[in-house]
Amino acid sequence: MDKEKLDLTLVLLQAVALLVQMASLIALIIYVRKTSQMASATNDMAQATKRSAETAEEMASASRKSAEAAEKTLEEIKESRDQEAAPYVVAYFDASPSSHLIYLVVRNIGKTVANNVKLRFDPPLLSGNNDIKIGEIPLVKEGIGSIPPGYEIRTLLDSAISYFGQKSLPLTYNVTISYFGGLRNERRILEQVLDLHALEGLILAHDKGLPDLVKQMENLVKHISDTSKETQKMAKNLENGVWLRNPELFFKTSERSDLSKSHLLAKLAEFKLLWISASKDRRDIFSSGLENKCMLIGQQLLIILSNFPEDSKEVRDAVIDIVTKLSKLGGIQFYLDGGRSDEKFINLGDSIVKRIEALIELINSENGSV
Repeated sequence: MDKEKLDLTLVLLQAVALLVQMASLIALIIYVRKTSQMASATNDMAQATKRSAETAEEMASASRKSAEAAEKTLEEIKESRDQEAAPYVVAYFDASPSSHLIYLVVRNIGKTVANNVKLRFDPPLLSGNNDIKIGEIPLVKEGIGSIPPGYEIRTLLDSAISYFGQKSLPLTYNVTISYFGGLRNERRILEQVLDLHALEGLILAHDKGLPDLVKQMENLVKHISDTSKETQKMAKNLENGVWLRNPELFFKTSERSDLSKSHLLAKLAEFKLLWISASKDRRDIFSSGLENKCMLIGQQLLIILSNFPEDSKEVRDAVIDIVTKLSKLGGIQFYLDGGRSDEKFINLGDSIVKRIEALIELINSENGSV
């Protein structure tokens, strides 16, 4: 009996132990599953946190780029406004279209005043004229206090004949221009290359300006005054009868020949006197419109020659030669070539004067022999 109780007790204990083990196993399985779920949730949270961090970093990067773009746009707006309101000082060489003079020009092409303008030339600015100390004038040496917008300052550098005639003078200058002005309170610096090669060999044109207009008006007033006087004379002559104003038309052939010679001598002497007068100052030769006068005198000589005796072949040939040279003289083109075209013009004019002197002597000798 006791043995059966003992065996039953053992069986019960084993059953309890088995139940405890099974319960422990079940609890362990549940624990492991829960732990796995917790680990997976923790991993998901970590991934989500990582994605959030990456998103935040991308947003921060986009914000930085947006800020940089806004800052750049703001700088561009400031720069654009500054350029619109800034002064802009340039320097250049300018050749007068109606003379052989070369000028240095400093001009403000901007929209506001340029202050404390300084110029620095490399090599130092030179002139072929010893009377012009171009490097010592205040414009080049000390600069300019201020230049208003659209305003320019020009000074004579040299004549083209003098400058291009001296091969030792530089034809290219590097100029550095510095000045203040505009929205930015800082010194602005501009570097340029001034090239005189572009002016060498240019054809000069005789343009007409205000002085020519004034001169033409004076001539017009004088012409009107002379016309009025002639009209009064004509009215007075008509009151007393008509007088013949060209009696030479009714002269004998010999008398008309003498009259043509007189006209020829007078016209030759006119050009000689005109040339000698203009040659006293070389500038007068190129500013007095001498080319047009040469063409006019040549035409007048041809008209006189049409009434000249046929037997004076030597005189006629000489006149035709003079007219041909006058035509060449009136058609010469002037260049900025160091004075070569000027010398050609002057030499041709001098040769015409010598030819005229020889012709006058010939006509006088024929008159003396007659």
